[in-house]
Parts: sequence; structure tokens; C-alpha cells
Amino acid sequence: MAVMDRLRRVAATAPVAVSVALGHGADAVLADLRADARVDVTASPRHATVLVVAGHVPAAAVAALGRVHDQVPAPRATVVVDGDPARLDLPAATATTRAALVDELVRVHAAVVTGQRHDSPVGPADNPVDWQGIGPHGQGGEGMMGGVPWGRPMAMPPTVGRDGLALDRLALVVGPFLAVLPPMLEVEVGLQGDVLEEVELRTVPPDPHAPTPPPTPVDSGLVALAELLALVGLGALATTAARLARTPDRRVEDVAALRRRIDRPWGLRLGTDDLDRLDLPGVAPDPTDRWRDWLASAASTAVGDAHHAPEPVATDEVAAQLVGMEVGHAVLTLATLRPQLAASAVAPAVSS
Repeated sequence: MAVMDRLRRVAATAPVAVSVALGHGADAVLADLRADARVDVTASPRHATVLVVAGHVPAAAVAALGRVHDQVPAPRATVVVDGDPARLDLPAATATTRAALVDELVRVHAAVVTGQRHDSPVGPADNPVDWQGIGPHGQGGEGMMGGVPWGRPMAMPPTVGRDGLALDRLALVVGPFLAVLPPMLEVEVGLQGDVLEEVELRTVPPDPHAPTPPPTPVDSGLVALAELLALVGLGALATTAARLARTPDRRVEDVAALRRRIDRPWGLRLGTDDLDRLDLPGVAPDPTDRWRDWLASAASTAVGDAHHAPEPVATDEVAAQLVGMEVGHAVLTLATLRPQLAASAVAPAVSS
């Protein structure tokens, strides 16, 4: 027991493994977490100890938030930034402010790993879908089909895809809290192998009369760059970009230094140079040029030029150009459109 107590105390001093559920207007919180050495922002709730809910979460996304909450392994805790946990059906969550967030995360993390806190699941403990025992041999579904375990569809019989191969087709809906996607974006796909045969993008708009978040000195392009760098495994550079994003008096020399480190064939370009070009109004066709534009904008604002908000894009046009891509390429492409898709989420008139 003494050994376990000592191990728990050591674990309590480690960086807090955090999964972030982003609503609208949460870029500043995300940059704070990505920039702080006391926090480890994970790519999946399965790798986290604490779930952080930041920004405005629309009522239409509350059920999805509950599912993300329950994916954080037990023991777990939840912290809501500048919001009401009761409105989000997270009664055990801790409410805090952005200024006190990281200190609160350290305290909550210590309580979790030392056994003093564990938030119960908010969803049902039993499978809500009656699918077992339908087939002739006791399996779910009809014949050899797998049914819908826990609401997840199984692959359908083989159909001939775009590449001429007959593969099982799997229908999936991901988002709106998937870490690798822009916030408040749902993606519905039909997959054959790792190729997108069907794509639909949907943004979850804010609730009517939702409170407007106060303006924060954070550069949305640099936040998008930090998330793209983290996505391709360049975590240290992601931290640098996040720190620049939250520094209102950033120097143009610092932006130029970051660009020199990533704008190389073996740097970030290794992940974006081979992606498909897009044909979207107001968007650079080349994916590498899109993140170069974020750096150019950050350098301009560093010398006092006005910041120009990104223009929204039509999600149906984006979806049409994702068809035929491999999953990895599609995810990277969406990451390079993060500012525009975030703008689309609050301007649903241009969305499908």
C-alpha cells in the first residue's frame, strides 16, 4: 500500500493528460492549454485523465458531449471553463475560469490519480440498441451482418468503389468534438477501405441568443497552425505556435523563426505538400500555402496591420472535393481549413 501511495503521489506531479471538447469561441483556451508545460493535450479522450469543456456548446451537441465524457477512462474528472456544468448535463463537473484553468486542472488531476475523485458516467451502462441474438447463430443483425452494437453501424456487403475494388462499405459519423477536426464540425462518411466514397459536412451553429464570448488577444491562424503541427506529430513546434498565438505583442522575428523551422521539405511540408489542391472561393488552392498564409497574417499583425477575419466556406463544396481522398489526407485537408470552417459554424447561411 505504501508503494502504491508513493506511485500515486508521483503520478500527481506529471503533466495533466487533457482531452478538450471545443465549443464556439474557445481558441484562447486551447492555446493556453497547448502552451502550458503542465498540460498534455491528448488526441483522444481514451488517453486523458481530465475532460476540459471550453467555449459555447450548443444544445444540439450536448448529447455528443456526454458520449465524449464517458470515453475518458475511469477514474476521470471534467472541468468546464466559463460555463454551467448543469446546462451541459455534467453535474459532477468543476466550473472554473480561463485565468484559473491550469491551476484547477493540476488540482483536479491530483485528486483523480490519488483516488479522491471519480466522475460517474453520464450515459447508460447497458447497450441501448437491441441487436444481439437476431442472426441464426446468435450474432447480431441478419445473416452474417453485425447489427448496430451500441449504435455503431457495421460494414455493409462489398460494393465496387471508385478504384474498382469490391470492399465492404462502412458508414460513420464523427464529431463535433473529434480533436483532429475543426470545432463544431460533424463529418458523415461512407468508407471503402481508407477511401472516402461519400462525404457530408455539417456545422453545429450556436444556439439563438447565445452569449458572445469576450474578445481575446489570440491569433486564430496560429492556433490552427499549432493544431496542425500537433496532428502531424510536431508537438514541440505546436507549443511554440500556441505561445505565439496567445502573445498579443508577438515579434515579427519570432514568427519568422517559426516559419524557418517548419517551412522545409522535411518539416510541416512533409505532411501537406502531397495533399490534393482545392478549388474554393477565397481559399488558397495549395494546402501548404494555406498555413503559410496564417504565418503571413501573424507577421502582418505583429507590425501593426489590421487582422482580417477568415471568410466562411460552403461545407457542401468542401465535402464534394474530399470525395476520393484517403482518410489521412482528408483529415489534414480539413485541418488546413480550420479557420474557414470555424467561421462557417457561426455563419450557417453558407453551409449545407
